[in-house]
Amino acid sequence: FHSQDVSNDKYPEIIIEGVSEYGKTVYVLQKIQGEWVRIPNIGEYQGAPSAPAFYGHDVSFFNIDGKGWQEVKTATHVKYDNARDQVWHTWYRYDKVVKAYVFIKKNIEDAIDENDPFSGLEIDHTMMKEAPYYER
Repeated sequence: FHSQDVSNDKYPEIIIEGVSEYGKTVYVLQKIQGEWVRIPNIGEYQGAPSAPAFYGHDVSFFNIDGKGWQEVKTATHVKYDNARDQVWHTWYRYDKVVKAYVFIKKNIEDAIDENDPFSGLEIDHTMMKEAPYYER
């Protein structure tokens, strides 16, 4: 685990990383009123329960808009037997009202090299500014 100020409040959160069947499992914990609380995330499907962690072959934090909480991007290598492999990028932004990271965007790219699916991919992080989002 390590600490990182993903909430941009000058107090670090705890980031716990582990390995799962999905690649990485990443939990975000924030200290609220003296207790460490897990920050959940809400996926892209309406009505889906919140997940306790982020899952993917890569999980990264970015401060795209320069405000408040850092956004999270997960990248997952999806293998196909009958088509070119893909890398699915899923983006989340913290919502202060629901106190969780919420899904905002997904983009899918063909994997360039099946042995190293993340090589050669150009991710334009500025696309986050165009994602459907309303300020809370």
